[in-house]
Amino acid sequence: MTYQEKLKAIRSCSLFKGLSESGLDAAVRSAEETELMTGELLFSDSVRRIGVVVRGSAKAVKPKKEGFVTMSILGYGDVFGAVSVMGGKLPSTEARAVKPMTLLTFTPEAFEWLLKNDFELTKNYCSYLISRIRFLTERVECMAGASASEKLLKYLETNAESGVCHIPFGMDALARAISVSRATLYRALDELEKNGSIARSGHDVRLL
Repeated sequence: MTYQEKLKAIRSCSLFKGLSESGLDAAVRSAEETELMTGELLFSDSVRRIGVVVRGSAKAVKPKKEGFVTMSILGYGDVFGAVSVMGGKLPSTEARAVKPMTLLTFTPEAFEWLLKNDFELTKNYCSYLISRIRFLTERVECMAGASASEKLLKYLETNAESGVCHIPFGMDALARAISVSRATLYRALDELEKNGSIARSGHDVRLL
């Protein structure tokens, strides 16, 4: 990647919003271009890093006794590794590439230096962690819903952008994400559509 391509990718990421030109330049110069194949982990105990997705996508999942719960889908401009980069015990959530990926990554040492170099990044990092706590809290509330329809609606509300929730990996993945069967998911979708809560179009679900 060229310097300008790296700069564009970093500017697209909310973590680096509002940084000074010198702060952005430091981020570009300290970023490492990383390629991942499908199925590879974005971070692990042996590879701790924080980064930005430039190409491809990944799925963050929380393993459970039978299968897993999908926590989020990562795409262009999204951040990963924000918790693991600071050391300590890894979170129970893991992120794996679902398509070949290009990443801009920072080692723990490089990211710590960037935090010290530009306070705006420190504020953004804290805001990001707070937003993740709120998101995960909402997901827990979603899983505790009294019915499949309530779980589904909460999931859609949590993951919607501009009133639309995109389901990129199909209904099987969505059913696993809210811990219901595929048949139950379709009944919940039908129920929400009939009562005017949602409208479906392909892989998109619009909240009404």
